[in-house]
Amino acid sequence: MWLKDHPLFAEIVNYVSEGVILLRLDSKERPLSVIMVNDVICRQTGYDQDEMLGLTRQEMAAIGLTGPDLESGVWVPDQGGKYCDWTLLHKRGSSVQVHLYRKRIEWKTQKVALIITHDLTERRRIENTLNERERRYQQMIKLSPEPIIFHSEEIIIYSNDAALRLFGVEQESELLGKSLIDYIHPDYHERVREQINAFHSNEDPFQYIEYPMLRKDGEWIEIEASSTGVFQYSEHPIFQSVLRNITDRKRRERLLRQSDKLSAVGQLAAGIAHEIRNPLTALKGFVQLLKSKSADNHHYFDIMLSELERINYIVGEFILIAKPPQDKEFEYRSAANMIADIVTVLDSQAILNNVEICGHFPDDLPMVLCDEHQLKQVFVNLVKNAIEAMPEGGLLLITGESEEGFIRLRFSDSGKGIEKDQLPRIGEPFYTTKEKGSGLGLMICNQIIENHKGRLRIESSPGLGTTVEIELPV
Repeated sequence: MWLKDHPLFAEIVNYVSEGVILLRLDSKERPLSVIMVNDVICRQTGYDQDEMLGLTRQEMAAIGLTGPDLESGVWVPDQGGKYCDWTLLHKRGSSVQVHLYRKRIEWKTQKVALIITHDLTERRRIENTLNERERRYQQMIKLSPEPIIFHSEEIIIYSNDAALRLFGVEQESELLGKSLIDYIHPDYHERVREQINAFHSNEDPFQYIEYPMLRKDGEWIEIEASSTGVFQYSEHPIFQSVLRNITDRKRRERLLRQSDKLSAVGQLAAGIAHEIRNPLTALKGFVQLLKSKSADNHHYFDIMLSELERINYIVGEFILIAKPPQDKEFEYRSAANMIADIVTVLDSQAILNNVEICGHFPDDLPMVLCDEHQLKQVFVNLVKNAIEAMPEGGLLLITGESEEGFIRLRFSDSGKGIEKDQLPRIGEPFYTTKEKGSGLGLMICNQIIENHKGRLRIESSPGLGTTVEIELPV
């Protein structure tokens, strides 16, 4: 055998991990016969060495060791070897993907073709596996119900469908190339940049952060973002951020905190209201008695009586809070008529403050199932608040309209309005924007409307007045 005549060469080719085969060429530079193979090429083709050495030209072509495509221009002397991806046919009929190197060499006056093959089966299997995993990962990211974006530093480079909906855009192109910072509230810019810098220093590979985010339609929503660095591209880290809209959760948390405050206020009210009212009544009585018997310093008595009356009013608010909701049967009443009654009572106060009250209600406005006394208490509070918000006069417009299943009432004044940072706190216990307010009136109004399965909302802008909107089921 040829290998026996060349033991050193045989030792070398059997040591390498690639398949090696030597083919004898005929006078026309075509493979004529196999003169040497190593064990690797035998495993790649399924033939043992004796079988390989006995292959005819036709049999070599059948398993892919020769043929026009393989021979074309390759056996010409003084040319370098050529590489290509090739397919060998295994003895069992399966195909074997190889990376093939072919070159003509001179061996002791013989024309010999050298072929070296590197099995690509495992590499292709790994590539296919990785490609399939990448395809599934991309599909998972794209179809994930959680909004996911990829960004290089601050620049957005990918957005899944859920993120498009979160940002309020229709096409991914509306986000690509934009800075994530542009969508974040300015108060949080520095914090987000610090988080990105932390990834560079590997201080924390996975972080959570909450911030307000601006949608395309101008709405601010609360976002919780969990971000992590996923890979490097051109020496720039790529981050994956999973965004979650927590606006409703934040609202529920605020309601829960407010509920806790209400509970605490109720317990406080129950404990102190009656204890204060009894000595307060005595003090008020003695001040009135002293006033009636003294001809001097009446203005001091007036101030004391005014302040005692204010204390008595706040104690009354406490008692209202401490009272549990009454299991009183609701009755159908006209909201328009109730508001008309309230306006009649408060019209003199409005005139003194140069405030005009106008009401517009459709004739077919449905009646609401309610506790008339409680709703009137709400309407009184809203009308008085509106009058007090217009110390220099103005207009209070009260309107009503019906929707499917409910009516909507609006109380719109032309007062000075409420500052943006104050608006979320309106209705909290003891929070007030008025000099002599208790911070309890709107809280009680909210309780009453919620007890009627309705909703109370406040919209306001500085200098443009305030609108209180109430929705009540019919």
